Amino acid sequence: MYCGRSRTSTSTPRSKKPPARSSNSTLTSPTSYGRSSGLSLSGVASYRAHVAIFYQERRHLTGEHLRAVTEKRDELEALICGIVQHGIDAGKFRSNVTSRIVAFGIIGMCASTFQWFNPDGTMSVDDVTDQFCTLVLDGLVV
Repeated sequence: MYCGRSRTSTSTPRSKKPPARSSNSTLTSPTSYGRSSGLSLSGVASYRAHVAIFYQERRHLTGEHLRAVTEKRDELEALICGIVQHGIDAGKFRSNVTSRIVAFGIIGMCASTFQWFNPDGTMSVDDVTDQFCTLVLDGLVV
C-alpha cells in the first residue's frame, strides 16, 4: 500500500487524513504532538508476552486471521503516513522525506520495543514514548 507521495509526485496521496487539529495547534512540543498523533507504547508494555508471540508466529497466519492483521497493519501505516504527510504539506516537517519511509521507521522502532522494554525497569512507558517522540520529531521538524 502506497500511502504518501514523494516531493516530485503530483498525484494525490491515498493516505487517510490525520485527526482534525485546532487551527491554533503548533509543534511547540514534540512530545505533545507525538502523543496527540497516537504514538503510544502502552500496548507493548501491557501485553509484552502477547506481542512477542505475535511477532514470532505471525508468518503462520492464514485466511481470516491474516486478513484481519493485514487490515490493522494497513490502517496503522495509513494513519502515521497521513500525520507525517500533513506535517510535510503544512511546512512543519522536512520536505525531503517520504511519509511512507518515515512511517516504516516509526512502526519498526515501536514494534521492536517489546524485545528490550522492561515495565519494571528505570524508565516508564511514558519516558520511552517521550524519547521516541523527540527522536522522530527532531528529525522531521523544520
